[in-house]
Amino acid sequence: MLFISQHNFKMNNIITQNDLAGKEKKFLDEDFDFYKGIILNNVGRPIYQPIDGEKTYKTCRFCGKTQDEVTFNHKSHVLPKFLGNFLVISNSECDECNSFFSRYETELEKYIKIPLIINKQNRQEIDLKDRYGKNISRIGDDILINGDKESVEFNGLYVLKIFLKFAYSLLPESELDNYKDMKNVLMDDDKDITPYIVDIIDMTVKQPFEINAVGLYYNKINDGKYCDNMLVLNFNMKKYAILFNRDGSKTKVDEDIIKEEYVKLFNDLDLNSFRVKKMNKDKIKITYIIKDFMKLIDL
Repeated sequence: MLFISQHNFKMNNIITQNDLAGKEKKFLDEDFDFYKGIILNNVGRPIYQPIDGEKTYKTCRFCGKTQDEVTFNHKSHVLPKFLGNFLVISNSECDECNSFFSRYETELEKYIKIPLIINKQNRQEIDLKDRYGKNISRIGDDILINGDKESVEFNGLYVLKIFLKFAYSLLPESELDNYKDMKNVLMDDDKDITPYIVDIIDMTVKQPFEINAVGLYYNKINDGKYCDNMLVLNFNMKKYAILFNRDGSKTKVDEDIIKEEYVKLFNDLDLNSFRVKKMNKDKIKITYIIKDFMKLIDL
C-alpha cells in the first residue's frame, strides 16, 4: 500500500518519491526504489494533471510520431477511468495509440470485472442485504444476481500488455531508451510479450483500500537476483503485483525467490493470493465464488 495522507490525496494525484519520505514504512524492501505513481478515485479535483508535464510540442512515446504527423486531441488517461483515474493524463500519447491500447483495456476490465462490481458495491451507503438480498449485489448498472459463482473470459495476452503499457507510461523520459525493445513488442500483435513478464501475484484483501493507487518500482541493486521492475496496483479489495524485466533475453527470476521472497513482501495483506501463470492465451476463463467475496466484505 502507498502510504499517502488524505491531504496529499486531495492536493495531488501524481506521486513522487518525496511523497513517500517519512511515511509509516517502506513499501518494498531495500532493493527497490520508486519511480512514480498515481492515486486513483481522483474525481474530486476538476483539474487535469499531465503526468509528463505541460508540453508545447508533443511527441508520442509509443509510436514516436510528432504533432505534425498525428493528432493529440483526446485526453489520454494514463490509467483507464474504470480504475478510478479521471484526471491524470499523458501529453505523450497520440490519438492513434490511445485508440490502439483501448482494446487491451477492455480485456483488463473483463479480468477484474467481478471484483470491480463487488468491491464498489461495498462503498454504497445503502444496505444491499435489505434491498436486494444476500445473493444480489449491485453497483450502478452492474448486477450480480442470485449466483454462487460467476465466470469471466478474457484475452490474457492483452491483459499482460496493458499492465506493461501502464508501466511504460509511468517511466521517466530518461529511461525510455532502456525499454524500447519491450515497447516495440508491446505494440506488435505478432510478437510475444511474455518473455518480459516474470510473474503476476494476484491478492484479495479483507477490506477495500482506503486509497487506491498504482506505483512503479525499479530494482536499484540490479544484481540479477530480483526482477528489474514491479508495477503494483491497489484496487479496492484487489492487489496486483506485476514483476517484469526490461530485457526479454534476461534469465527469469528463480522460482524459489518468487515464492519465498516476493510473496513475503505482501504477506500483511495476503488472504487469497495466487500466482497467475500461462496468461499468454487469447481465451482464459476465471470463475469467481461470489459467496466467498460476500463473506469477506460482510454482505
